[in-house]
Amino acid sequence: MNFIAGLRTIKEFLISLNLFESLATQTNPNRLRTELISTRIYMVLMTIAIVILALFTALENTTQSINIQNPSQDTFDRYYSEYLIRLQSEYSTTFQCSCSQIEIPYKTFINITYKLHPVCSSVFVSDSWINLLFSPDMTYYYPIDFRSSGNGQFQLLASLCLFANQALNNAIDDFLSNFLLSPLTVSSASFKNQSEANAEFVKTSTISTFRRLLNLVRDTSLTNGLQPAMQTSSMELLDSYANGTMEAYPYATVWSGDYKSECFCGLTSVCYEQAAFFDESAYETQGVFEKSDSLENVTGFLVGCYAFDALLNSSLTCFFDSICLSNILTYFPTINITGDDILNINQTHFEPNTTIENLAKNLFIEDWSKETLFSAYYAKCAPALCTYTFTERNSFLKVLTTLLGVYGGITVALRMCIPYAVHFWRNRKVGNPIQRNRGGFFLAKSDKLKCSVFSYYIATSSKYTEHDEDSSN
Repeated sequence: MNFIAGLRTIKEFLISLNLFESLATQTNPNRLRTELISTRIYMVLMTIAIVILALFTALENTTQSINIQNPSQDTFDRYYSEYLIRLQSEYSTTFQCSCSQIEIPYKTFINITYKLHPVCSSVFVSDSWINLLFSPDMTYYYPIDFRSSGNGQFQLLASLCLFANQALNNAIDDFLSNFLLSPLTVSSASFKNQSEANAEFVKTSTISTFRRLLNLVRDTSLTNGLQPAMQTSSMELLDSYANGTMEAYPYATVWSGDYKSECFCGLTSVCYEQAAFFDESAYETQGVFEKSDSLENVTGFLVGCYAFDALLNSSLTCFFDSICLSNILTYFPTINITGDDILNINQTHFEPNTTIENLAKNLFIEDWSKETLFSAYYAKCAPALCTYTFTERNSFLKVLTTLLGVYGGITVALRMCIPYAVHFWRNRKVGNPIQRNRGGFFLAKSDKLKCSVFSYYIATSSKYTEHDEDSSN
C-alpha cells in the first residue's frame, strides 16, 4: 500500500509540476494551462535531447596522440606493450619511434659462436697423426690398402675441417662488419627474430657456397682426368714397337669388386672398395682392382678412383669404436693413441655412420649459437621521439563533461522556445484574432526573438566546444 501511495504521490507531483510558473498563474487559468503543457513538453524534449546527445557522445571515437621525448628502454617497452594490447581491439593504433642513429653495426648487438664435429678438433686431423700414417714404402702396398691410402685421405679430411672453419669465420666476420638499417625502433621480439634470421642466413648461405665448391672439385677431377699418385683412376701403359720405339698412353682403371659389371674410372668416379689391410707383398694390378682377401677391414672407410671422392663417401664409424681403432693401430706400431683420443659419440648429434660428404655439406657444424643484445641495439638507436596515437571510445567522464557543457544552453533554449510555441498553438485553437493580435502580439514577438537568439547561442557554443576539444587533441 505504501508503494502504491508513493506512486500516486509522484503522479500527482508530475501532473501539477510547473516549471514556467508566473504571477498571472493564480488569476489566469488559461495561462496556467499553457504553463503545464509547456512543462510536459519541456520534460519530454529535454529527456530526448539528453539521451540522444549521451548516445552520440558515448559512441563517438576520439583519436589521441602522445609524444614521448627521449624514452628509456623501460618506457619504450611499456608503451609498446600497451600498443600490442590496443592492436588486438577494433580501434586503430600506431606507435613509432625514430632512431637517432640509422646505421647500427651488427657486431655491437649480436654474437655468433659455433662448434664443429669432434673429428675437426681430434688427433685424427693433426699433423702428428697424418705424418705417422705416411710410409716411404706405401708404393709396395696394394693401392686400396689403408697403409697406402690413409695418409692422403686424412690430409684431405684435415683440409675439409680447415676450410669449413675458415669459411665460417670469414662469413661471420663479414656479417658482423655490416650495418643494420633501422630508421624506426623495433621491438625486442622483432629485433630478436630479425637478428636470428640474419645470423641463420649467414649459416645457410655459407653452407650453400661450400657445397658448390665440393661439387666443383669432384667434377673437375673427373672431367680433367687427374691422375692420383697411387694410379687408382688411371695408369700409364707402355707399348713397344718393332723399330725399338715405345709409346706411353693413359689407361683408365677398372674396379670389379662387388659390382655386377666392371666399373670404369674413365666414365665415373663412383667406383669404390672397402679400405683394408692386405699382405705386404706388392700387387701387380695392371689397372684392374679386384676384391681380394684382406687381413683387416677399416669399417666405414673406402678407396676408389679418386681419394677425395672416396673420402666423401666414407664414414668415421671405425674411429668411434675402440676395438676397430685398436686393430688399425696394430699395423702402425709407432702411433700411440689413448682412450681419450677416440671420438665420443656423446659430443655429436650425427650418427657414427654419417658419410663425410654429409658432414662436409653441413660444414661439420654441431652447434650454431646466436646471442642478441636488445639493450645494446636500443642504446645505439637512441630514439629521440616516440609518437603513440590511438583511437578509443569516449569515457564516462568525457560524456558527462560534454552533457554538462551543453545542458545549460539546451535548458535556456527550450525554456524560451517552448512557451512561445505552446502560446502560439493554443491561441490559434481558441480562434480569437483580436485577443491574439492585441494581447499576445508583443509577448509572442518577444519570445520568438529570444528563442532565435538562444538557439543561435546553443549552435555556436556547441561548435566552439567541439573546436576546443579538437584543438586539445
